[in-house]
Amino acid sequence: MNEFKEQIQRLAHRALPNTSQEQEAIRSYGEKQLEKYGEFHENPYVRDYFNHLVAAIMISQYENYEQSGINIPYRYKAHKSTRDKVNKRLKKATVHYNENGDTIVDNVEPLLDIFAMEVVSRRRPTITTSSNTEIQALLEEQKQNQAYLEKFQSFKRKLLINDLKPSKSNNYRYDCSQWEYYKMCAEILERLKQIVEPDAIELIEYYNEKLATIQERFAFLKSYPDENITAEDLEDSKINFFDLLTDYEGKFYNKTELAILTEQITSLFEDNPLLEGLGVKLADIPVEKKRTSRGYESNFVYLDTPIGRVECQLQTEDQYRFANYGFAAHTKMKGKKLNPVEIPDDLKPIINMKIQEVKEYVRTHDVTGIDDFRDEARDMSPNSYLSRMDDNERGRVMTIEFGDYSNYKKVISQVSDDDTIRRFLYNYFARLYPIRDILFEKEDRSFGFIRTDVEEYMNSEEFEHFKEIAATINKDITSDDSPFLDKNDDNGER
Repeated sequence: MNEFKEQIQRLAHRALPNTSQEQEAIRSYGEKQLEKYGEFHENPYVRDYFNHLVAAIMISQYENYEQSGINIPYRYKAHKSTRDKVNKRLKKATVHYNENGDTIVDNVEPLLDIFAMEVVSRRRPTITTSSNTEIQALLEEQKQNQAYLEKFQSFKRKLLINDLKPSKSNNYRYDCSQWEYYKMCAEILERLKQIVEPDAIELIEYYNEKLATIQERFAFLKSYPDENITAEDLEDSKINFFDLLTDYEGKFYNKTELAILTEQITSLFEDNPLLEGLGVKLADIPVEKKRTSRGYESNFVYLDTPIGRVECQLQTEDQYRFANYGFAAHTKMKGKKLNPVEIPDDLKPIINMKIQEVKEYVRTHDVTGIDDFRDEARDMSPNSYLSRMDDNERGRVMTIEFGDYSNYKKVISQVSDDDTIRRFLYNYFARLYPIRDILFEKEDRSFGFIRTDVEEYMNSEEFEHFKEIAATINKDITSDDSPFLDKNDDNGER
């Protein structure tokens, strides 16, 4: 039995006390489920299939909508997250007995995000009208907000010598009053409250807090309303016009862009031999629009594949960044932030050494704790990939498979831009980077696909073997009538 399955059994036995036959049945059921989910992580045929599936979606998008670029980040759920989620579902499990007296475990929802992908719009041509009634309504709403966008961008020109260059001290203008500056900041905040989803109550409250801060400043500025702005005003992270304008510019286009992206992606599954050949189709359920109180926005579609139903998130680039590093960031949710693994004591003396000195030190010293660090870091890190079109070769998909260090850094560093922990993370990884080759094994690698690669794969022995594996996994862990999205799940589930 491999190490992963042994770890599953140890942790599953800790989940519930062995006090009854029913609880033993639930434990055993949980172990089997985790072993099946482990196939997603460890089976090379499963990974090869999903690599080709993502490439096929990328190629189909490129062939049909060449000017509407996308990236597809995808991942296999972290072992720790998988265990936590299964154990959470086991708490709701029920047991009954069949006519032979055997225990049957019920009421355990399958996990549909062991493998999950996100389609992120990268670039999109400007559209001003559409025959799609939903998109046309959004375009009309966008036109109504156009005047505000032009007003805010014009004001930016008043603050910078060259508005196409970064907002840095050598590019500032100071011929605007503080009163006018904060008045414009307040106006952007009011417009942001109007264009975000009404359900984003925590985000709206966040904007209201900024407005309250501006009102406090106005109370002082009444005594000297003509005082000009300073670099301190323009660089204040709490109330910053440039940040607010960036926020507005992203949200100005989000609704329309997401609707267009959704229409395009769902259309790819209509009469598409490439996707049909891989045994994948769009699930016969409506697009699910997820909007949270923190301003997270995403549309979910579901794909039926030989290995079961998997989720696919659709987001604009602004929504993707906002979900990872903005106010809607995963780590802002209670209990979701992950603590970094402590660097082994035996390695702390070599943190500032050069790489050759590090290797020599490890060779000549008895260093302990590396395996424990490596196992803990792997356990909490998803296996992540990124697919994009190759700008150097027409029609070619380039996929990056991230290594252990990159996966670990991504999951630990994914905190909001305003999180005070960011500087500590920087210092932590600055110390980890020189010894990364000692602590982590798998490195980043990349590979490419063209349409011919996908077509050859569909006729290969590897694909046939995958289908045999998929039939076993799919039978045991999926259900046609199960819920497709846990409403209580957070965004960006690891």
